[in-house]
Amino acid sequence: MQVWSDLSLNLHIDVKFLLSSRDYDVRYPDQNYLEILAFRSAPIEALTENDNVLILSHKRSSKTLAAICAKTKKTYHISDIWPDMWWRAMIGEGLREIQELFPFLPIILFRWPLYPTNKSAYSEIEKHMDKKPLVVSALRQPNPAIPRTYEDFGYTATEILEMLDATRSYVDGKKIKSADFNGQKVNIINGHRIVPGVPLAGKRTIYLFGGCSVFGIGCPDGGTSSAHLQKLLTENFGDEFRVENFGMFLVGRIKYGLESMKSLPFKPGDILVCDNGPESIVNGTIYNQSGVFHLDMSGMFERPHAWGDNVFFDQRHPNECGQFAIAF
Repeated sequence: MQVWSDLSLNLHIDVKFLLSSRDYDVRYPDQNYLEILAFRSAPIEALTENDNVLILSHKRSSKTLAAICAKTKKTYHISDIWPDMWWRAMIGEGLREIQELFPFLPIILFRWPLYPTNKSAYSEIEKHMDKKPLVVSALRQPNPAIPRTYEDFGYTATEILEMLDATRSYVDGKKIKSADFNGQKVNIINGHRIVPGVPLAGKRTIYLFGGCSVFGIGCPDGGTSSAHLQKLLTENFGDEFRVENFGMFLVGRIKYGLESMKSLPFKPGDILVCDNGPESIVNGTIYNQSGVFHLDMSGMFERPHAWGDNVFFDQRHPNECGQFAIAF
């Protein structure tokens, strides 16, 4: 797969064919995946070698994809495009704007932990997940089995499905929000996820901003990194800090995510903690500005580590044990 290294917010590319999957269709019903791209639908048979194809399916090998690749080599996978888009729009341009608007604001830019790569050191749960990944659609079937990665937590299939599939994002004016939701395990109020135990009169606010892992997909309200961080801060500093979870589903809505970040009510003493995406590089050389601190947690779950056998619920997103380790 090629990577659009020259992708930017102002570039419009004509995509003739979109290979999608139900997961994206459900989460983004407006079909507005990447606003910087112009879409035209066409049957596979009509593709030529000069046509662009955007692949939104998680599966990188299928009969449909093979048929597409036989027609054109201009295929782009969402996982290849997304890191570059995130870096340019949110990290490259976004933080510079934030610093200009709020010069007093400390910014922590962190790289999210990656799924372990050394298969020879996998835990038994990771070995199982490697052979039988979690499939959300299976939880919608009658009498579904509990996924192995959730067996230790005692959740029902209905509760697990809610944690994996409760959230929808939408654009409100120029800002992106999560649709309000009142559930057993997931609750969203005024467009962002609640943080249990947050003090109402906290003097300083820590804003956690990022994608679905910051939101805490697959985890209950009390199991997100924001919730764990709030608990740790309250135990050590009383009501001094309040933590706000501004994790969102940002695929296709990067510029609105930037507007959302700029609209936050930052004040002296606050801190912005920004997820720069799991694949991007955070080493202080790509983005090296005064007041921006870099934290690379990408390898923290490579084994051996001290955080237990079960820290991911799939091969990308940490479960509540992994979220605790990140907050700690």
